[in-house]
Amino acid sequence: MIGLLLGFLLSLPFSIGLSLYTSDWSGIPWQGWAAVTYVGLFEMGITFVLWLKAVKLATNTAKSAT
Repeated sequence: MIGLLLGFLLSLPFSIGLSLYTSDWSGIPWQGWAAVTYVGLFEMGITFVLWLKAVKLATNTAKSAT
């Protein structure tokens, strides 16, 4: 789980830097930022960590895939 966190933290500055270099963020409304925050935290972050924990605790990983 620490490896997953480190991977995200190390790639985040590069992703933000490239995005700032290639596009303009000033036209994004607050609703867009709220949607991105929701997806990042709940649909991609917390859910993936819970799934990873379930895979590690399972005796048969095939059951956690469904």
